Amino acid sequence: MDSKCVFVSQLFFKMKKAISLFCFLSIFLGVTAQKHETNPVFTGLEKEIINAKFQKILDLSSFYTNKNLDSALFYALKAQNMLASSKADTSTIALYLNLGDIYNATGNFETSLKYYFDAKNITDSLLLLHPDSKSLMSKQINHLIKIGNSFFSQRNFEQSMTYYEAAFQKIVLEKPGENQESDKTRLRLLNNMAAVHIQFKNYDKALLSYQSALVIIENQHDDMLESSIFNNMGICYLENGQFNLADFYFNKALKIREEINDKRGIAQCFNNIAKNAVQQKNYALAREYYEKALNLGREIGNKESILNSLQSLSTLYHETQNDRQAYLTFIEYSILKDSLYNVQNMNRIAQIEMKYKFDQQQNLFDMELKRRENERQKAELLYLIIGGSLFFFLLISVLLIFLQRGRIRNDRLFKDKLELEHKNTLLEKQKLKEELEFKNRELTTNVMYLLKKNELITGISEKLIKAKPSFKTENQKIISEIIQQLKSGSENDIWSEFEAHFTNVHHGFYDRLADLCPTLSSNEKKLCAFLRLNLSTKDISTITTQSVNSITVARSRLRKKLQIQGEDVNLINFLMQL
Repeated sequence: MDSKCVFVSQLFFKMKKAISLFCFLSIFLGVTAQKHETNPVFTGLEKEIINAKFQKILDLSSFYTNKNLDSALFYALKAQNMLASSKADTSTIALYLNLGDIYNATGNFETSLKYYFDAKNITDSLLLLHPDSKSLMSKQINHLIKIGNSFFSQRNFEQSMTYYEAAFQKIVLEKPGENQESDKTRLRLLNNMAAVHIQFKNYDKALLSYQSALVIIENQHDDMLESSIFNNMGICYLENGQFNLADFYFNKALKIREEINDKRGIAQCFNNIAKNAVQQKNYALAREYYEKALNLGREIGNKESILNSLQSLSTLYHETQNDRQAYLTFIEYSILKDSLYNVQNMNRIAQIEMKYKFDQQQNLFDMELKRRENERQKAELLYLIIGGSLFFFLLISVLLIFLQRGRIRNDRLFKDKLELEHKNTLLEKQKLKEELEFKNRELTTNVMYLLKKNELITGISEKLIKAKPSFKTENQKIISEIIQQLKSGSENDIWSEFEAHFTNVHHGFYDRLADLCPTLSSNEKKLCAFLRLNLSTKDISTITTQSVNSITVARSRLRKKLQIQGEDVNLINFLMQL
């Protein structure tokens, strides 16, 4: 191999006039070799079989998206494993959109948005190369709608409207009826924008949008979209107090969704029918449909549907004076809500959106550089073809292909190793983070349990004190001792249990706190522990039986002891970093 390289070098010096031709061909063939090394070589028939299998698996994932999210995710990940990592075409776009839909339905909005933005980035890049492609333009509009839907699921309605309006601007040039696909997209947007109007309580505007949509949908055959429009019209009539009309449209939507077996949509209709029943004081019917919606939401694993059902059931139980069931349902609702809509998730989602915008600008810049580079290479190609020698060209190219393949193979292996290590690190971090979040939620639930336990003991003590005079004289001393034992032991036992659970979850927190400020009292340490769990002032007030004002003053003193200067430093964030 070394002697061949020396021979090639000698040829370079002797053939100065042909050197430019040689360089061009070596680059060209080297790139070709790299492509063949990166992707296995398949015959035309094998490619068709692989593509057909990929599409079949992806279709299965789409089929289960509204029926069983676990099965949908299983098939989507299976399809992703079949897809080459460097592939950026319509197959990749379809897969990313499918994954985005699945994660959005499970409440993992951060991952959902990442896949939606990745799909849009690929589409935007392809549009720069094919600016007249109507298919790519249609995909771009669909991406904007998907992103808007994700923000809508997060209840960020202003942001969702921003993306809906951006999508709508791209189809306003076509009149309704000119293009069936555009009409279908226009219907989706009218439906989604009306849903935002509902959230802002602009029900008249929402109904106008739906009425415009019903005019267009006469030429369409989209059961899913038609049922969504009927369902949302029912919501508008419900909010306007027209309960009979609301019930009429809810049942029309339910009938269509049962025919197409859209379990997610069926659960939504159950929730709305129940809300309409509550407004008419038919609490038994409302409870029946809320429980149906909750069971169906749990069956398909749709967290947003479960959340809505739990919230409504908690309110219904409270109104019907079933306080214990209302309390348990509200606790389950609060835990699920905190897992879906916490501040950290919102911040990460904002970062994803900012990263997408930056990547979009970077892609435009890279595409411009590629365009100029292509123009330069075309000019060189014309010059080199004229001055080249075909025989010399082929001989040297074969040698360089052989050398290039070895280098590319090594580079590829090294890159795969780095990517694997990076993925493993991310998975470990994600696993640790999820474990900590679960333990925090478990600890918070335990605090609420301990509080109820303390309230129970206190209630027993008070009842014994009231009943003490009614006991015989010889038994009153025993009753007094029992009351004293309950009072002295309950608080210490509760705080001891809390300290044990907290120390088990947050190892070394008190030690780091003591190093930072050794003069903290036991009550101040307890306050630090509650704040480390991200409990609000009102929650701490309830747990410690102190007033909200007392807790506020205690927090202010704690900031001074910890030497936290300026309002821009958040006390909870400060303690979470210890």
